[in-house]
Amino acid sequence: MQRNLFSWLFGVAFLCLACIFAQDAHAKDFRVVVVGAKILPTKDNGACWDFCFRGRKKYGALTQLLERSPLGSWKSLLNKRGVNGATALPDAYAIVRFSNGLTIRTHKIQNSLVPEWGSTEYIALRKGMRVDVEVWDADLRKDDLIGQRKDIPLPEKLLQQGGTWTIRVGRALEFSLFFVRDQRNVPRRGLRAGLYEITVRSALIDAHNNGKPWDIMNGKPDPYVLLKIGTKDLKTPVLRDTLTPQWHATYKIYLTGRESLSVSIFDHDGPTEQLLGECSFSSIEHLPLLRRVLLKLQCDHVKDLKIHFRRIR
Repeated sequence: MQRNLFSWLFGVAFLCLACIFAQDAHAKDFRVVVVGAKILPTKDNGACWDFCFRGRKKYGALTQLLERSPLGSWKSLLNKRGVNGATALPDAYAIVRFSNGLTIRTHKIQNSLVPEWGSTEYIALRKGMRVDVEVWDADLRKDDLIGQRKDIPLPEKLLQQGGTWTIRVGRALEFSLFFVRDQRNVPRRGLRAGLYEITVRSALIDAHNNGKPWDIMNGKPDPYVLLKIGTKDLKTPVLRDTLTPQWHATYKIYLTGRESLSVSIFDHDGPTEQLLGECSFSSIEHLPLLRRVLLKLQCDHVKDLKIHFRRIR
C-alpha cells in the first residue's frame, strides 16, 4: 500500500516537472520593437561620425558633457546646443539578430544622436535564446560601426513578463528593445505559400537630398527599385528625372511565405548610384499589408512606395 502510494506521488511529481520544463521550452510569440538609442557625438578616436571640419573640438566637448549627463536629459541638452540635425552626426541604423535566425534591420535615421526607429517584428522566443546587436552609421563609401555586442542572453524575466531591455552597445550608451507578449491567438494574416504576381507600382521622392539637389543643375533623380526576396533579386526599369515614379513593373515568383524581404530604391547616375531609401523585413509572413495585398512603405527619402502582392495559385 505504502509502495503504491509512493509510486503514485512520484509519478504525479514527475508529470508536474515535465509540464514545467515543457512550458519553459515552448516558444512564446512576442512583438519586438527596436525603440531607439543614444549615441555619443564622436568616435573612439575623437573624430566626428561625418565630416565636421574644425568642429572636432566642439563635438569632443559635447561628448564629455553628454558622458557625465543623465541619459534622460540628452534631448533637452542637444536642443539647447542646437546640434540636432547637424550633418556631422551619424545616420544611424541597427541590426538585431536572434539565435533562431530571425533578424530585425531598422531604417536609417539621418543626422541624429537620439534615433527613434520603432521597427517592429513578431518573433517566437524561448528560454535560452541569445541576440547579436549592431549599430551602424551609414556613409556613402563605407558604413562606420558605432557599436557591436554578440551572443547576449535574453533575460529570463523579460521572456516571462515582457518590458523594455536597455543595454550599452559601443558608442551607443543606451540601446533599447521593447518586448510585449502577443496575446492575439489568431492566425496571422500574412502571405500564404503559392505563386504570386508582385507589382512595384509607384512612389513619392523627397524634392531634395538634405537640402541639396539629387543631380547636377538642380536635376531630379533617376529612380529604380531593387527587391530582394529570399535568394531572388527583382529590379524595376530606371525612370528618368522624376520625383513621382510610376513603374508598374510586374513579376511572377513562387513564395513560401517566410522569405526575407529587402527593398532598396536607387538614383541611377551612370557609373555611380545613390541610395534614396531602404527598408527590410526578416520575414514576409509579417508584412504590414493593407487589405492583405498592398504594401505601403516609407523608406528614408522615399514615401508611399506601393508594392502589390496578388496570389495566382
